[in-house]
Amino acid sequence: MKLGKQIREMREDAGMTQLRLAELSGLTNTYICEIEHDRKRPSIDSLCRILYVFGLYLAYVRENQISETKSAFIITDIFFVEGEDV
Repeated sequence: MKLGKQIREMREDAGMTQLRLAELSGLTNTYICEIEHDRKRPSIDSLCRILYVFGLYLAYVRENQISETKSAFIITDIFFVEGEDV
């Protein structure tokens, strides 16, 4: 499943609008929309901000599954972990 779809499903499961996720994560509504529609790939920092809203954190990204492009990381295998010490 693509990252944008995963984020959208988490947001919808939480009963949250894109605007609310943007407010809580400190990102823009437009950026959240672009991520959810896979038009933009979030930076690691932006992804961590989004996950934090859901009480999750980025626990592990397989090093050989990340390739850096001019302006974005391509993340193909990530693991979200629930935790209190986010």
